[in-house]
Amino acid sequence: MSPPNSETTESPSHISPMLQLPPRIIKTIVDQVSNSTIKTLRLTCCFYLETVALRLDRVFISANSRNVEDNALLYVRPVPRNAIEAYYRSDDDYQDYAEESDNECDKNGINWRGNVPRWFRKACRDNGTTGLRANAHGRGIAYYQQLVQQQRDVLESNTYIIALEKHIGSFLELRRIAITLAAHGWIYNPLYETPMIRSFPYYIPRTWPVHDRSMPECDDWNEDGSDWQGFRTVTRVLAEGRDFGRVVDLRIDVHELETGLNSQVFEKENRTLSDFEAVLARPDFAHLQLDLMVNPHYTQADVFRSRLLKRALARASCRQGLKSLSLRTNIDMYRTIDEYDWYVPLTTIFTPTSYSRLQHFSLARFYVEQDDLLALLASMPKSLRSVELSMLEFIDEKDSYRTLLWGIRDTLGWKERERRPTLVVSTDLSNPKPGQAL
Repeated sequence: MSPPNSETTESPSHISPMLQLPPRIIKTIVDQVSNSTIKTLRLTCCFYLETVALRLDRVFISANSRNVEDNALLYVRPVPRNAIEAYYRSDDDYQDYAEESDNECDKNGINWRGNVPRWFRKACRDNGTTGLRANAHGRGIAYYQQLVQQQRDVLESNTYIIALEKHIGSFLELRRIAITLAAHGWIYNPLYETPMIRSFPYYIPRTWPVHDRSMPECDDWNEDGSDWQGFRTVTRVLAEGRDFGRVVDLRIDVHELETGLNSQVFEKENRTLSDFEAVLARPDFAHLQLDLMVNPHYTQADVFRSRLLKRALARASCRQGLKSLSLRTNIDMYRTIDEYDWYVPLTTIFTPTSYSRLQHFSLARFYVEQDDLLALLASMPKSLRSVELSMLEFIDEKDSYRTLLWGIRDTLGWKERERRPTLVVSTDLSNPKPGQAL
């Protein structure tokens, strides 16, 4: 075989057309693909390594060794840390279920289920994976147990807390921190496409309460232990100013799941509450989303009657008020003769200084009196651009969403405004598998 002609191989006509595309065309193509595809493309050749930038606009961390390692790589590799605008901290922990004592043997003493516990098989069935082979269940439980052990090791070593404390100040454009219990999303559809979540073989149980289990009650707030360690850590780190005051947006986001931050943190004075207030009091703090888990029945009202949440909101942004405020509970709405025991006047939570420059207001899963709610909306500033009222229960039986909308139309004068606020109303629907719509 004759040797290749060096002039021919080096000729521009033999350069791949993909390497001759104008930068603007390459950017248009790259903007349409996932981050994992971008990473693969950068590995193909030096040209794409130099011309295609990683799309990094947020960092994700949890009590998992893979997340801690990926987080650490941001500080030893040349990546655009200036583009990081959001920091996601997962409080979505894996449950270390107790071993089952009952055996799974048939009448001949044969255990056809192997080492897969009943709770894991049930979770697989509930998640629509009944067609799995038994050995797939075995691989799944082994992987899940590995995740639990990794989580235990990280929690004991506090490596993810150290990483947050040490590196949060490195993100010059960091503005938002979100804390969530719903990081994993739904099977084959992860809510956040992090390397850890994308590596799941799946068939793992969800980690939030579902319809066939009793809703958890709020334990007394504990400054120690592992419960809500993410919220405690984030508020402490921000209160200490380790981000140099850049974060102005804090979100406790459960993505419509029936859980939330333990509301007992607002029942009485505690260290985490002080840190939370210090964060809200930042001069430029603007956005707060607070999804709360409350106790069942009338005891949920006691937390709001302490007025500690009201005090924190009133001090927001050096008493200038928030620009966006979303407040939601997980209370299970149903009519009872004792509804007034559940009811909390909205003035117990909100004060004019907490919304003096408000642009967005959202209230979900609260017992309300129509006149009380109308009075609150009437007192809001003309800067208001959007309102969301979801899954509210009216104390007076003669009131409803229909009468509320009539009241908004006839009494608030929004139709005379040059820019009318956008109103969104949503109601509760039966959802046999919470989280499936994520």
